[in-house]
Amino acid sequence: MVWLECLLDHLSVSGICYSDTALSATTRSDWLEVLKSHQTDGLFKLAAIGRKSTLQNEAKIRNDQISWLEPHRSLDSKILNELHNWRIYLNQALFLSMQRTEAHFARYESGHFYKRHKDQHESKASRILTFVVYLHDKWENGDGGELVINVGDTNQVNQIIEPLPGRVVIFKSDEIWHEVRKSNFARSSLTGWFRYDSDAFTPPDSTI
Repeated sequence: MVWLECLLDHLSVSGICYSDTALSATTRSDWLEVLKSHQTDGLFKLAAIGRKSTLQNEAKIRNDQISWLEPHRSLDSKILNELHNWRIYLNQALFLSMQRTEAHFARYESGHFYKRHKDQHESKASRILTFVVYLHDKWENGDGGELVINVGDTNQVNQIIEPLPGRVVIFKSDEIWHEVRKSNFARSSLTGWFRYDSDAFTPPDSTI
């Protein structure tokens, strides 16, 4: 995977990298159609934060909607198989032991956001790498929805990544504090994690 090979140094040094050549226009279009099928089937739900007994909807922190990919849905399984290939490559290149992939579609309608957070739970440190794939058709300055990388758990901005169509972002789940700025358009993405645990897939009880 040439595009992943080109990103490894950035990921190792700064903990985050991104590529605009990872997905072909055809693949992005195909994945967006799968997302739309989740909408048609009424699978999207308001995202929650926390785990198990602390799981809650908190609109002051995030108000996007998500729908989990599951292997028993044939269209989902094709995407999960491709993500599996990414995980295998990253394991070999970075000497990691990631054993499982979980992913969901996310929809940020106008006014939606996600405040500063880290993706790895303090109580269960199983997420190793986070990935985000932007699937919407277009983005222009002023549309919002940028991924903001913070300096630790502070409001200080380290990097701003525009959600350009087809862009793939990968970062370390336990290191990178980030937020999604308020979107002014229908922002669509595939977001997920490569994990070290090998449990059979079930839709997670947490989405933070």
